Amino acid sequence: MKININIIQSMLMTFSITLTLACSAGNSSSGLKLGYEIDTFVKALIEKNENLLVSDYLESSKSFSTQGKLNTDIYNFLYMSDQKNGTKAVTEIVTINNYKTKVIWQSDDVLTLLITNSNNYSQFNSIKFLENSWMKEYIACEFIVKENKLVFYQNVCFAETGGPFSKDYDI
Repeated sequence: MKININIIQSMLMTFSITLTLACSAGNSSSGLKLGYEIDTFVKALIEKNENLLVSDYLESSKSFSTQGKLNTDIYNFLYMSDQKNGTKAVTEIVTINNYKTKVIWQSDDVLTLLITNSNNYSQFNSIKFLENSWMKEYIACEFIVKENKLVFYQNVCFAETGGPFSKDYDI
């Protein structure tokens, strides 16, 4: 009997995502006012508040910002559509009056924040949606909790990585 490795990989990834999403609700970092921190971040992101994004969320700002402003490549990634790749600007995906979030805790102090509009929220349980719709129908950002505050973890909303749920699996 021949087994297709891609099918097995997809099944394992789907199980892993489902398990992570199912278990994520119970975790939290003590002292963190998560709802407030998320709302503050999403508001700054949607309103293009570069000063707040740089000062509050970029710990190592030299690689992603200059003089309180996001670097051009990060700004364009977040706020410019790319018709060639089919990606949308943050403000085309969500608005201040229409967004929902899901938190996936990776460890006690590292989380991935998924942000979409209310129409797409139920899609967060679909691996195909997560693989194919990043920066098209949802935004994802990874944070580490430091001193009860969210700080970007290793990148700005996966700008350098190709998304949080890549279709290219490494086994």
